[in-house]
Amino acid sequence: GGAPQDIAFLASASAALNAAAPYVPEGAPVVAIEDEFPSVTLPFVNRGHPIRRVPIDGRGAPDLDALARALPGAGALTVGHVQFRTGRRLDLQALGALCREAGALLIVDATQSLGAGPVDAGPADVLVASGDKWLCAGYGAAAVHLSPRLRERPSPVFGWRSAETPYALKSFEASPSPTAVRLEMGHPPFAPVFALGGALAHLADTLGGGDLRAALEAARARIAARSDRLREGLASEGGPAPLAPPGESGIHVFPAADAPAAKAALAEAGILATASTDYVRLSLHAFVAEEEVDRAALALSRALRAAA
Repeated sequence: GGAPQDIAFLASASAALNAAAPYVPEGAPVVAIEDEFPSVTLPFVNRGHPIRRVPIDGRGAPDLDALARALPGAGALTVGHVQFRTGRRLDLQALGALCREAGALLIVDATQSLGAGPVDAGPADVLVASGDKWLCAGYGAAAVHLSPRLRERPSPVFGWRSAETPYALKSFEASPSPTAVRLEMGHPPFAPVFALGGALAHLADTLGGGDLRAALEAARARIAARSDRLREGLASEGGPAPLAPPGESGIHVFPAADAPAAKAALAEAGILATASTDYVRLSLHAFVAEEEVDRAALALSRALRAAA
């Protein structure tokens, strides 16, 4: 849903969120979901914004009615598109409508979703994503979509490259670029950006016959099929279902009384997972083979029973 002039590149999603945070009026409340990834909330906490926290239920779903009640008078809603802790995918169109009605900005971290399928940046005022998750590009580059709506406002950050004519090298004239490049301030991290380009080309070639949009659609379908296979394997082994319902994302989260022990048991079986507080988290990319999914279902069932 974006155009080239809407895009900037910074070193990480955290850097991008910090660069965008000053667009929220000073002192205005910011709405966030409980158990968000810290980089989604801390730039606003650090700037002294009161945080209105929206609860989640036992399956990790946010209370959308509570969210709607929290938005009036707020400066922004800051969210992860897919919740890292639960694998829940949020409806950006619905959230964008709520934010517009309340006069609040919608700021989105799409790191946990971009590359696992198409992501529409249109509803968001700011959408950021690091390249190290589904895009498989490693660390050091993040894409930022800065909507034209926000570019009508004064730029909250400024460097020589933020200028409308940066190579004119005007030392005492701060006329901001009409594009999202105003957020870059200086040269972007070129080497990681080139790595990101290579990763996107690989994704397009292997899954989309050279067409990136087709590749993202294919990735979504393959991830959904592997996720269904994992659920079926877990059910046949007497294992638990993930917190998020089928089809929401490729992230599968399971409660575990001893998450580190479950993670260690999975590692012994050759399955890499994340242990986070009382949960074990497993992500299935489109490139994961079906036999690996079957092995993961068996190992996960055994590990969670042993760690109960």
